[in-house]
Amino acid sequence: MLPTPEELSERTGQKPAIEVDKRGRFHFTWGQLGVKATISKVKRKDDRLDCQIHIATQVPYMELHTRANLQSSSARTALRRELQDATSVNDQLNWQQLIREMQGWVMKKLTEGRRSNSVGYSRNSRQTDLMIGPLVARGEETFISADGGSGKTTLLIAMAAQYQTGHEIIPGFPVRRPGNALFLNWEANEEIFQSIYSRILEGAGLHESGIKVQHMDCGGLGTIDDQTDAIIREIDEYDVDLALIDSASWAAPGDLESQETVGRYEAAVKALGVTTVHIGHLPKDGDAAKPFGSVFWHNFARSSWITRKQKEPSGGQLTIGMFHAKSNYREQSPPLGIRIDFRDGLIKFHREDLANVPGLDKNIPLVRRVEKLLLDGVGRSPSEIAEELEEPAGSVRSAISKNRQRFTRDVNGLYVMAAREQSLPATDGSAAATQQLNINLDLGY
Repeated sequence: MLPTPEELSERTGQKPAIEVDKRGRFHFTWGQLGVKATISKVKRKDDRLDCQIHIATQVPYMELHTRANLQSSSARTALRRELQDATSVNDQLNWQQLIREMQGWVMKKLTEGRRSNSVGYSRNSRQTDLMIGPLVARGEETFISADGGSGKTTLLIAMAAQYQTGHEIIPGFPVRRPGNALFLNWEANEEIFQSIYSRILEGAGLHESGIKVQHMDCGGLGTIDDQTDAIIREIDEYDVDLALIDSASWAAPGDLESQETVGRYEAAVKALGVTTVHIGHLPKDGDAAKPFGSVFWHNFARSSWITRKQKEPSGGQLTIGMFHAKSNYREQSPPLGIRIDFRDGLIKFHREDLANVPGLDKNIPLVRRVEKLLLDGVGRSPSEIAEELEEPAGSVRSAISKNRQRFTRDVNGLYVMAAREQSLPATDGSAAATQQLNINLDLGY
């Protein structure tokens, strides 16, 4: 019968200090022996216990990084020999027992599992903790998918700058509690990142603030699965609580259409222990409402945004529409319009009413488009509305019927906007301005 971890600890003369952190890493410290070890990326399946191992000693100074199946006697023997060769001058280190201790304690902790907690009502827990307006909520994996040339990298860098500075660089997306962001870059290099970041800060008038964002060049060094430990090191060192990944297609450890790839990607992301934002591409063929057109990536995301660009950008400006395709833990947000201005060597962001953007207006709810049309105060029949909006008359009648409180008929029997209570003073005192203000508040514009 194999000895228990406690019995093995008695043989070494001391029990190691053991800590299991929030990322599922096992930390061992034998103070008198000057040995520290970390076991991470633990995968237990059948008779295997595969893991990443980092061992450091003080006398002599030595660090070892390796992977091994700790359930395999041959793998443990190979690891012991490597450690003995590296620390032969220190005869106090019984590596056979130390390795068996680590194996035993990891198996014991995995078998015991975590304890339950008593959870009751908390008023503070009722509200979603939004980190960047409606785009990012704390604790969620947020996915932003877009066509090529949609400004998604620029948007992601602006989000990092906004969270780091607390300044509303993208209007209407407030940051309640600024924090530390880490930009994980598989797509471009640091020089390109710095250029875009500098133009965003200058466009927002923050170029003299001295505020910096941590940037990690991950390209060419493997997938997120390969670099998890290095990323965690940066997260811990700089107290990061928001990581932004550009992009999932390059960071993913395998075929994007494989469920196994998404599973490995998700495990690596969970190990980071922070809120994450990911960008990816929309498929040319397949389901355009899902990242890469894949149900596996769609299921991975707790919140998913689909981004579409205006078909014909002009004058150094690009308008994009962001549509909340999925939200697991909170109410879905209404469509968001953003105009990115690249003129004069700066990058500036403005909110845009998508009802005024040809090509993107058809992506907002039909009832909102009807409201927008009727703001001019001119009564119209359903057929006239349908003709102007280029929609079937039956669809228009259905939208009006389902939202009767928003519309009324004038003396000629034509549809106009219903009188609505003014929630804020209109800028010009007109009824149209009052209705415009209230509608824009309803839509989140």
